[in-house]
Amino acid sequence: ILASVLIPTFTNVVNAANKSKALQEARNAYTDYLANYVTENNGSLPGNLCIQSGTYYFEVKDGQFTGNPCENTENHNCYTIDAKGTLVAPPQTNPATHQYTAPAAG
Repeated sequence: ILASVLIPTFTNVVNAANKSKALQEARNAYTDYLANYVTENNGSLPGNLCIQSGTYYFEVKDGQFTGNPCENTENHNCYTIDAKGTLVAPPQTNPATHQYTAPAAG
């Protein structure tokens, strides 16, 4: 009986810790990215982004990191975080504008 109570509780604690770690990694990577973006773009903020951290996806809305789950993850148009903690744009992103262009239908 004790195991039937403890195992789900332990699993929930581990899942919450993993999500919290992913959220912090995404927030830190976005903060670094934002400092460079604002400098390169005369103080303007990026628009809407999706950041993948592990198996979690977080939303940036109107340049503000919300920490909310990102709904728009199709076509892999999410920024990812590399091993150094740096935000990496999806392959179809224009480096000058940071705007994503979906791949042409094949």
